[in-house]
Amino acid sequence: EGIFDVIDIPLQRGRPFSSEEVRDEAQGVVIISDEIWGDLFNRSPSVLEYELTLDKRVHRIIGVMAPGMESNAVFYGNDIWLPGNYFSPGKDKAYTRIVGRRKPTVSSQQLDSELAALMASLGEELIHGSGFGNEETSLVALRADQLPGAQVDEEVVFGLSIPFLVLGIAAFNVANILLARMLNRRHEFAVRFSLGANRWRIIRQLIIESTVLALLAALIGMVFAYGVAQWARVSGLEAEFGPKVFLGTTLFALLAGIVVGWLPAVRATRGDFSSDLKDAAVAAAGGGLSKHRLRNFLVVGQVGMATVLCVAAGLMLRSQVEKRKFEPGFNPSQFRRITATVDAEQYPNAADRALYNQSVLERVAGIPGVEAVGMASDRVVDRYPFHMGFTMPGEDQYSGSAMGLTVVSPNYLSMLDVPLLRGRFLEPGDRLGSPDVVVVNEAFAARYFPRDEAIGEEIGVRIGGEPVWLTIVGVVADRVNLGRKRDLGPEAYVSVAQVAPEWVSSSFLVKMSPGVNGMSERIRESVQAVNVDLPLGPVIPVSRSIERAMEANLAGLRVMTGIGVFGLAIAMLGIYGVVGYSVTERRREFGIRMALGCSKGGILQLIFRQGFSFALVGLGIGLVLALGITLSMGDFVYGIRPFDVPTYSVVFFVLAVAAGLATLIPGIRAVRIDPSWSLRHE
Repeated sequence: EGIFDVIDIPLQRGRPFSSEEVRDEAQGVVIISDEIWGDLFNRSPSVLEYELTLDKRVHRIIGVMAPGMESNAVFYGNDIWLPGNYFSPGKDKAYTRIVGRRKPTVSSQQLDSELAALMASLGEELIHGSGFGNEETSLVALRADQLPGAQVDEEVVFGLSIPFLVLGIAAFNVANILLARMLNRRHEFAVRFSLGANRWRIIRQLIIESTVLALLAALIGMVFAYGVAQWARVSGLEAEFGPKVFLGTTLFALLAGIVVGWLPAVRATRGDFSSDLKDAAVAAAGGGLSKHRLRNFLVVGQVGMATVLCVAAGLMLRSQVEKRKFEPGFNPSQFRRITATVDAEQYPNAADRALYNQSVLERVAGIPGVEAVGMASDRVVDRYPFHMGFTMPGEDQYSGSAMGLTVVSPNYLSMLDVPLLRGRFLEPGDRLGSPDVVVVNEAFAARYFPRDEAIGEEIGVRIGGEPVWLTIVGVVADRVNLGRKRDLGPEAYVSVAQVAPEWVSSSFLVKMSPGVNGMSERIRESVQAVNVDLPLGPVIPVSRSIERAMEANLAGLRVMTGIGVFGLAIAMLGIYGVVGYSVTERRREFGIRMALGCSKGGILQLIFRQGFSFALVGLGIGLVLALGITLSMGDFVYGIRPFDVPTYSVVFFVLAVAAGLATLIPGIRAVRIDPSWSLRHE
């Protein structure tokens, strides 16, 4: 029961395990995930009155986890939680994980030392019967998100880059504004310098000013962020706005204020102050090429980062469009799916498992209104076939050849109208005792047999322990996927009547006759009648699976689009501000040019060329950076490549037009100025 206190596990319904339930497993209680509550119990308010049968034992549901708990670092992939005592008889102690919370006053090194001492005294008791020797055993404290074998998803890398890009755009923009503001104050700095103030004192004051501004902006931003977090929760995103977020944002704002204020402060206080005392106006307009180079660099930087955000948002929009175009190749409204987990103790060998699957297929096929029924070890449209290596005759065992393997009933592919390109489908005669065969897809044949006919060739696989040589008897078309990837590459299909390893879960696909609805309860009862002790999933319409897959990243798409628009707006405001300030700074120059005969069109062309050229440089750099960043988008991109020409072209056009307008508007204002007025006021 202590785990609920160690990692602050929230329950949205019910209660945690009691001490008695943890010590006595005969109590028969269970806590389920939010997803199981929705799928199996339709979010029934009376879920705590239901029972589940697990391993032939009835368990009462006493609680429902909060959403997302099945995806955190400790419970990743869990749907059901059972009480248990670490030292209970029959438990495999070698694979028990202990979760604890380290005291703030204890370092990781101290904790490891304590665990090493504990291992020295209790090692024999802990590893007795585990099969490990003393020299192979140790206790080490690891962070929950740094467990051995843990991988960082590409999406995590991409997601973490987004706030830094937004922060970078804002920082570059503010730095540009501060630079212009501080350069206008050089006469003030010159006066203070002549009265005895040193340069570093002035720089310190300017940094304090920028830091206070950053903290005030962060406070306002966090008010809006709280509202965004509430909206995100309603939209299905896991968002938390708590003390850690507040503290982290405050520290980031403090750091940003110091960094962003430092560069303009150093630049504005550099050089000879004597000229600023002599002529404040000239000093304000001066600063040389180095000042303009710095401002132009800041413009290039913010446009580049805005380009990355817009490309990422554009790719997600294009990906969603591609998902909406998904055509499964069959009528999904006719199909229902139910999954059974075959118990290895009840069905210890392949023949028993094949018999179970055949019995279910025959019983469900007898339901009135059922047109056909098949079985597969994978889902229908959002597929994740078992990744398996294989060899070909004459190759080394570790040749690196790999494919996605799916165990199916002989009629499964034809039932889904998958086109047969060459050879034949799997047949009912492909069963135990007959020659082992396999059907591959076109991508498999093209990669591994590019010059030869794949039919009749053999591949060696290790399914269920012993190596098996399978003869290719057919080549089918590639199936479009709606899961993590659109194209899964080389795939192979074997008959469940011939190959039925222990790891296979039986996903039964039922095709209803046109116009027949409902029947879910009848299908479930028919499957359960074959073996009432096996756990079954809900009967899910395939059309519902397609809808879920299409909406998987919809909330993320909305957020990313909003961030992209925000980044674009900030970058364009930065360009407008820089060009507008430059125009104000050069009014005297423009007045002289027009007085000497330069046309308004010439002045406008000069302003546009100078401002727009730096925006184009930033745009080009941003497109190159975007290619690197978007390679880590992973799940967010479907059906298109990270370098999608239409997306990049549209982003280039939109940003170029926006940058052109941001440059053109201050230029139009400049050419409307009367030259005589400009000269008099300068």
